[in-house]
Amino acid sequence: MLNKKTLIYILIVVCILLAFSIYDSYTKSEKIEDNKAINEALKDSLSTYRNKNGELVSRIKTINVSNISSFLNIASKDKQIKDLQELVKEYEKRLKDKGSAGIVNLEGGIEQFLETEISFDSLNIKENTLKVYPTYTSKFNLDNWVWGKITANKDTTLVSVRYKEKVSFVIGKENTGFLGLKNEYFSDVKLENPYSKVSSFRTYNTKIPQPRFALTVGLAGTYSFGRQQFEAYPAVTLGYILWSK
Repeated sequence: MLNKKTLIYILIVVCILLAFSIYDSYTKSEKIEDNKAINEALKDSLSTYRNKNGELVSRIKTINVSNISSFLNIASKDKQIKDLQELVKEYEKRLKDKGSAGIVNLEGGIEQFLETEISFDSLNIKENTLKVYPTYTSKFNLDNWVWGKITANKDTTLVSVRYKEKVSFVIGKENTGFLGLKNEYFSDVKLENPYSKVSSFRTYNTKIPQPRFALTVGLAGTYSFGRQQFEAYPAVTLGYILWSK
């Protein structure tokens, strides 16, 4: 008959094997969740809205996974995804535990009628004929976001344009679904320059997986009210985590 010490060793081995089995099952489940999150994010398209301040905000779902390899192994023909994969791969070590990466492509277009100033500084006298070559100059300033000058003469036209932009970038999480129990990750880009817009936008985020099971090795104790006695003994416990902060 097995003694108490042998039974304890057997119990420990069984618990460890059970823990490995649960971990393997959890890893497979995590991979399935990653693939589902990736597919949902890739199907999403860029949407644009104006916030309460009238500023332009563009939104798209964040590719939010627990394992970086789940994202890097995607075989996609989309240039945005390829570029984002290269960025994530470059910072893979820093993004391993927790982190975000994103690529934003901007574009702007301007059409504006301007007043023209004419100057007559260039003269050419040939065969008793006076020819005047004027220079045309137009300056513009669009709310201090886009400004410059256009200068044209008989030979050339010079266009000088300066352009500035302020971009705010947020990766967040909001509660969706029934009773708000489902988490949906999103990314917002806000442009303050009213003359530009987001042409394409993709983001990646490494999430911290929450452990579902806990294996502990230590001491356990019982108290007998009948004998009014407390006993402590070594124990291996395996439990399911219902809630963690």
